[in-house]
Amino acid sequence: MSYQESIDYLYQIQKASRPQIAQLTIKARKQFLKKLKEEILAHQPLIEEALFSDLRKHPTEAVLTEIFPLITEIKDYLKNLESWAEEKSVPNNIHFIGAYAKLMYEPKGMVLILSPWNYPFQIPIMHLIAAVAAGNVVLIKPSEFTPNINKVLRTIIEKVFEPKYVAVVEGAVDEATYLLAKKFDHIHFTGSPKVGKIVMAAAAQHLASCTLELGGKSPFVIDDKINLNFAIKKLMLGKFINLGQTCIAPDYVLISKQRKDELIQKLIAKIKSTFSEDISTDENLARIINLQNHQRFLQMLDDAKSKGATVDFGGNYSAEDLYFSPTIVSNLNPDSRLLQEEIFGPIIPIVCFDSKEEMVAFINKKEKPLVMYVMSNQKAWRNFFDQNTSSGALVFNDTMSYIMHPNLPFGGVNNSGMGQATGKFGFYDFSHQKPVLRSSRIFSLTRFMRMPYQTFVKKLLSLLMK
Repeated sequence: MSYQESIDYLYQIQKASRPQIAQLTIKARKQFLKKLKEEILAHQPLIEEALFSDLRKHPTEAVLTEIFPLITEIKDYLKNLESWAEEKSVPNNIHFIGAYAKLMYEPKGMVLILSPWNYPFQIPIMHLIAAVAAGNVVLIKPSEFTPNINKVLRTIIEKVFEPKYVAVVEGAVDEATYLLAKKFDHIHFTGSPKVGKIVMAAAAQHLASCTLELGGKSPFVIDDKINLNFAIKKLMLGKFINLGQTCIAPDYVLISKQRKDELIQKLIAKIKSTFSEDISTDENLARIINLQNHQRFLQMLDDAKSKGATVDFGGNYSAEDLYFSPTIVSNLNPDSRLLQEEIFGPIIPIVCFDSKEEMVAFINKKEKPLVMYVMSNQKAWRNFFDQNTSSGALVFNDTMSYIMHPNLPFGGVNNSGMGQATGKFGFYDFSHQKPVLRSSRIFSLTRFMRMPYQTFVKKLLSLLMK
């Protein structure tokens, strides 16, 4: 069977079962989530092994970033789904005396989830949880760059769901393109802004709604008084998990000129004390996903050096092992690729300024980032960045952990994405919030809207507008 025939088959059976799936009770949806949780935990050793094969992720990092967030998310849904999904009455104003108004949540219908390679297990399952909880049928297209975890993903999905409900479509560009030509009710894409525009254009052909989780250059701001050792710990956490291949990783550092040298010295010392003497052998560091991305880092670094940048630490690599060392670069030309493109790797560019005003001006010249990190205990600094910048999220004195806050949404703005995910926001994202109104037979506003218009109607409207 060709990939077109396989996709057509899955699409048609899901289309046929969509009305039935939409009627599943909250209890039935929760049973699927419970079964999903059980299968994730049962397959934990295989998940860890597959992630090591595809990305050389340390087992603890695999659990921390790929499994633990999913178990936490499912528990949150099991606890709160009834309250999120229940119909909610809303108050009336004087124009709707005697009416009954409510909001109800219905499934969007057929959902396509296009997931990336950097968190190849966590991301597709995270959004699947929300889509299933909302009552949708789902096709998942994982990245072709992670074949080992894709096999485990498919195994788990097939143990929990029938294909008419949820199915996995493997493949590369051809398969993704073929899927995007079909009419879905909602498409959830995680990836680059460049591909996000292609997805959005395809969705527009069918007026399908979209959630786009994109990337961008997320700044890491260090104020004039924050303890540098504290800031460095947060920076390294965000920058070296998954070897920097994280959409919310700090992309570049902004610091005052007088603190630059101290930052570099302490950062180098911390890197050396954290990892093995020969960093290339340290088992805590993942590997670059493929040779294409590995070569991109070399090109970006060469471009920076050709424009006068200084490599203060690192710059070592092994193409054969897809290894790239933690690297610190300063004295960058603003036109350097390291300051223009999302890095998505373990390179830390350091940019110096005289004031927070100059930092904000530099940030605001770029596209709006997915997240902005500000290391500061000074209220004036926090307020200044809060009021003068725009980003998908703003995080003070931390990096990665914010994405797991149960009551905060995850998502970008403009070039860094649209729509919001995780927790109740994921449920709402995969649901249509439908307004329902039962009008009063006696006091219906439409009694005054009928033709021919009477003089008293105009007088009544004038009165109501005062």
